Amino acid sequence: MCDVSIIVPVFNTGQDLERAISSILLQRSVSYEVICVNDGSDDDTTIKILDELRNKTGIQVLDLAINHGAGYARNIGLDSASGEYVIFLDSDDVYDANMLSNMLIKIKNENADVCLCNSKWVDGDGNVFLQNSSAIDKKYEDWIMRFSYEPWTKLVLRKTIVDNNIKFQEISSSNDIYYSFSILSVARNVTVFDEYPMVTHFLGKTTQISSNHDARNIYYVGEKICNEYHEKGLVTISDIALFLIIGIAREYKWCRNDKQKEECYELVKSFIISNEKNIIFSNYYHSYLLRNIIKNSYESGWLEEALSENCKLESWLPIIVSKMEKFNNVVLWGAGNRGKIFLGILKRKNIRIRAITDIRLDLQKVETITDIMIIQPDEAIKYADCIIASNKEIRDYVIERGFSKYIINLEDYLLGNIDILES
Repeated sequence: MCDVSIIVPVFNTGQDLERAISSILLQRSVSYEVICVNDGSDDDTTIKILDELRNKTGIQVLDLAINHGAGYARNIGLDSASGEYVIFLDSDDVYDANMLSNMLIKIKNENADVCLCNSKWVDGDGNVFLQNSSAIDKKYEDWIMRFSYEPWTKLVLRKTIVDNNIKFQEISSSNDIYYSFSILSVARNVTVFDEYPMVTHFLGKTTQISSNHDARNIYYVGEKICNEYHEKGLVTISDIALFLIIGIAREYKWCRNDKQKEECYELVKSFIISNEKNIIFSNYYHSYLLRNIIKNSYESGWLEEALSENCKLESWLPIIVSKMEKFNNVVLWGAGNRGKIFLGILKRKNIRIRAITDIRLDLQKVETITDIMIIQPDEAIKYADCIIASNKEIRDYVIERGFSKYIINLEDYLLGNIDILES
């Protein structure tokens, strides 16, 4: 038995496949097998590379006659895996040269079933985003949206997969959510290698095996998780409701088929209405989402803006204002986009603050966006008894400058890092 089975679903990835496999072959101090599942590729370059790989020791190429999608292909790979541990790689992504050795040491030293790693995402313009992986943590109400879905950031003990009969959903998109939820739910112990990103994921490839987004799939994922894990006490109806509402809002930017989006909306709305008595949210923003999906139709278009900062901040406004009202000299620190959004909300609600400041912008320009008094940052530190910070960096800055009075950090509300019971 080798240490790790690496499963690579492949569909018309072209030259990127060669780069992905090369990153696997750089792994050291680990015994592994590579299982490439050719999901009906008809691209000449991809077929040529796969044919070359067939002759390499330690690499299997499994051919599917027609394209089934990433979920099906990954399941075929799982059925053929023989390693003690299993991990995946998309056929246009890249492993760090020390990825498997670092994760294998970590998972064995901590006697874990799963080891997660962080990743680096690169979009079509070359912009780089770092993604931290996280296990299931029910500290927050929206925990079901916070854990890491990607199978290529998870080294998993194969016995855990086999004993619990865990498979991918065989749907055209979002097929990895159920798999990852199941793995993280049944694992006895989950550890994280977080010293630096271990895998690079490239976004925006039209040849990606899961590039065919169908908005309805997010409903099928939620339905399956609910059916299999609600009675076991691992999820509540409220968890599933939140997953579905936020999930379809996120799918709006990926799915181009309006009919599919409308069908998904109606499926989710029907689930919400049928289970309304069992859905309880303490988070103001989540309650806002719940109220709106019940009372609004798909045609109203409200969901397209549901994840915007404007909607999130406006939904939290009663709590923020209840805190502001305790003070006489409230200063907003930050006149960038978030500050402008918040000022716009206050103006619509006819709520005023004393002043605004911003260390990074020309305050003369700030005067063009508001009729509120403009003050210098040093004045704000002395003058304010409450500072509304646009983000964590501003909050930390004013604390470092000696401000010891009340601070409201808007970023906490946007991220949902608020305990409503303390509000």
